[in-house]
Amino acid sequence: MPCKNGAPPEWRRRQVWAKRGADPLAGVPWHQSPWRDEIVTICQKVLSGEMGYTEGSRALAALSQIVLDAAHGEKWLHEDWAVFFQAEPLTADRSESIRAAVRKLMDQAQ
Repeated sequence: MPCKNGAPPEWRRRQVWAKRGADPLAGVPWHQSPWRDEIVTICQKVLSGEMGYTEGSRALAALSQIVLDAAHGEKWLHEDWAVFFQAEPLTADRSESIRAAVRKLMDQAQ
């Protein structure tokens, strides 16, 4: 059910996709997508320590399932995003990998 401010971007995207037979966001970089602000906010929280690495990693993995899906080729498997799908437990090395990947995303958003 659409929210009071209109349909969420994913719902609208699927409507257009069904009508035209093509994903309207295919080929659009994540930082130009409707989810840019949400991703940037999560990245900022991870870098500031407001959000833990595990929580931030899971949130970014969940968003990448929507933003970087099959219509975008294999982009969601790119190393900058793949780190967010790695299995637990969280180690010191993995937390630094997540932090480095989040920094790369923030650089792309600039």
